[in-house]
Amino acid sequence: MTLSSLDSVLKLIPLAIGCEPLGGTDWGTYDIKETRDAIAFAYGEGLNVFDTADIYGLGDSERELKKALGQNRHNAFIMTKFGVRWEKKTSSIRAKTFKDISADYIEVAVNASLSRLGIDSIPMYFVHWPDHSTPLTTVIGKLEDLMTIGKIQNFGLSNFGSNEIEESCNLGSLKAYQNQFNLINKSNNPKFTLAHQQGLCNFAYGTLAQGLLTGKYSNLDSFSNLDRRSRLPHFINQNWTAFSELLAVLKDIATAHDCSISQIVTRWTLDNKIIDSVIVGIKSRIQVKSLIAVSNLKLNTEEFQRITQLAEGYDAVNHQ
Repeated sequence: MTLSSLDSVLKLIPLAIGCEPLGGTDWGTYDIKETRDAIAFAYGEGLNVFDTADIYGLGDSERELKKALGQNRHNAFIMTKFGVRWEKKTSSIRAKTFKDISADYIEVAVNASLSRLGIDSIPMYFVHWPDHSTPLTTVIGKLEDLMTIGKIQNFGLSNFGSNEIEESCNLGSLKAYQNQFNLINKSNNPKFTLAHQQGLCNFAYGTLAQGLLTGKYSNLDSFSNLDRRSRLPHFINQNWTAFSELLAVLKDIATAHDCSISQIVTRWTLDNKIIDSVIVGIKSRIQVKSLIAVSNLKLNTEEFQRITQLAEGYDAVNHQ
């Protein structure tokens, strides 16, 4: 499957399924079997792009994605990432992680992902994070070699800065960019703009701000140490005054459309010209159905601008 296949998929449904929940860690307690069923259901409903990484669940997300898709994994557009190594520690629940995108490790990582996913070639392979020591010439050169021998079909950058995007585009056949993009943080917007100008396919993750922009939570909610939201700064109590106005507007617009706040936020993200696809993590069939419904949701100009302007106002508050 080539990138043109991905382009065709995105023109129909510009949505990708985030598979980090299949890793089974850092998102609280939920049913992996139900999540696996939701992945299979999503494929059956025409959602064909699945995003994972080797670090998610220390390889478990890739293993579970293989189970969820079964033979359909050979026809799905699977995106995975490398660049974060891990060491399990007996004295801690959490593994020790460190970044490594050296040529030697790329070879190890790609073979491990191919084995866990049970496929012969990875449709899209992302460099997950920079390690700030390996030259981009080395990374891009190695990825080009992997394309030549067919272990990967396309490659991209995730969580890299503007300088690295521009340099990488000059070094090889970079095809995609992935980073966090949402209403409450504009710091990555210039990177997406540059990637768009360079002709890359832009994938946005974190659009629901790890659940904050669903409207499900308030400053009264708390999370266990097995849930990353217990550590994220935007879930800190003092930020809720600023969030409350944004969430109130989103709720009003959602009510007018008879839909959820999550759907409004996802639609707003897709309506940004610099974003080609939104990656949304799912755990149930209900969430898949909600995501698919976004394709038929339309925001009018006034609604889009109202959300955008309010988000700009929050960003200014958040970065004082």
